[in-house]
Amino acid sequence: MTPLMIGLIVAASVVVVFFIVMAAVIPSMSHDLSMQIKDRSIKANSTLNDLSLKFNVMCDYAEG
Repeated sequence: MTPLMIGLIVAASVVVVFFIVMAAVIPSMSHDLSMQIKDRSIKANSTLNDLSLKFNVMCDYAEG
């Protein structure tokens, strides 16, 4: 085998191992998500043919 073929096999093996590890780790992570709608956080814009909504989303990772 040429060095290029060996390199491709090694690279493919590393990618496969990475995906297997991530598939095992990601389901064990748990995050609670709470959502609330505040005043003036949703805006609507209506034209003749189109309707659009704008949501202001804030991510807060601090507890409480």
